[in-house]
Amino acid sequence: MSWDELLDRGDQPFNIFFPPVCGVHSSLTLKAVVLHPCDNQDSVLLDMSGISLCVVDTDTGHEQFVTYMASKTVSHLNDAVEHFQLVLDQCLVGHPDRAAALTNLAWARLKGYIQKDLRRDLRAARYGPVIILIASQYSCSAIIVPTSGEPHHVRFPCITLTHLETLRKDFAREIWQASFMHPEEMRKKLQALLQMDVGGNYAWGMSISVLTRQHSALIRSRRMMKTHVTLSFAAIKQGSPGVGQGEALLTIDSELEIVRKLVPTMANPTTLSGDNTTGAGVLDTLQCNTWVHLACHGKQDREPPYNSRFTMRNEPLTLFDIMENDTPHAEFAFLSACHTAVGDEKMPIEVIHLAAGLQFSGFKSVIGTLWVVDDAVMKHVVEAFYEILFSNLEDSGVMDCTKVAWALNRATNAVKTKVPLEQRMVFIHIGV
Repeated sequence: MSWDELLDRGDQPFNIFFPPVCGVHSSLTLKAVVLHPCDNQDSVLLDMSGISLCVVDTDTGHEQFVTYMASKTVSHLNDAVEHFQLVLDQCLVGHPDRAAALTNLAWARLKGYIQKDLRRDLRAARYGPVIILIASQYSCSAIIVPTSGEPHHVRFPCITLTHLETLRKDFAREIWQASFMHPEEMRKKLQALLQMDVGGNYAWGMSISVLTRQHSALIRSRRMMKTHVTLSFAAIKQGSPGVGQGEALLTIDSELEIVRKLVPTMANPTTLSGDNTTGAGVLDTLQCNTWVHLACHGKQDREPPYNSRFTMRNEPLTLFDIMENDTPHAEFAFLSACHTAVGDEKMPIEVIHLAAGLQFSGFKSVIGTLWVVDDAVMKHVVEAFYEILFSNLEDSGVMDCTKVAWALNRATNAVKTKVPLEQRMVFIHIGV
């Protein structure tokens, strides 16, 4: 379109449409204005330059993107992203063309992610599909990486950050109220939050979910599983950490007795307890054993999160200590403590917590908790979990930590009559 054609449109705004990018037709809304000489000539030239650069950068970005789609040369994609970013920088918040500029940049970045990172990381979906959830002020969606075939991008047009924040507050309220109820009382409001629209079934418990900090951590854990290690199981308990460290855990002895009874002798089980359960002693035990069951008090610290800790005899074992402790041969940890998998929404990566710290240090599979655990019913879940996990050990002869998510799912369903709903929901699994 020539400048004469632009001026013929007068002062009426009009749209310029660009070639479709992944099925989306992007456009910019423009308006031609005749500028007359004025005192501030520099500002006039700046305004005209801004309009011109916006159009030029958008055109160049689309040209580079089309070239990339034909050649798959990453440098063209990087050029497209750079030009689309320049356009977005010019279209500040409130600018009528910001949405179009953001769409161009988002699609180019998404295509680059799929081409450069997601395709490389399809190995993460080897044992089942990987679902990457995305939530922002602009949209909520998911990328589904199947075990075979191309990834799928699924939009949730009816879900916003406001909806998710409301749901989070509703869950927090119902979980808190359930803590004051008797175990046999029905958690009707909590069940209603979990209920699906179709068939009256519940979303929770219908699938075996594996959570992870990022899919690269999942890939790394699965790659390390190829290394043969000598099995060793350690049960760690600290029910009386000392003055100011929390109340005594009265049921911890019976819980550890259940664990000792169910763990097979082939795992060479040992126990760390009493005065030996110090910060240094636990770090050494984590480093020397492949499977660990840790029963103690857990504390989540939001300021800063690296001070989140397990309470021990002499001093706390902090998240920072755990992350500095290299445990390359570790496989599985059951964290029988409160608040071990609570993230901080203020952090760039929300999953900075004790369970993630153990995964970072080398543990391939970790069971953590999302809120306060009721010690009186914890032992029922622990017993059902280890019974199911080791149920076919005689046939396989292998303690397999890749079965942990399956065993946890089965266990929480098996104790429905003994354990209230919020105490079955408290457990999550991260890793392989």
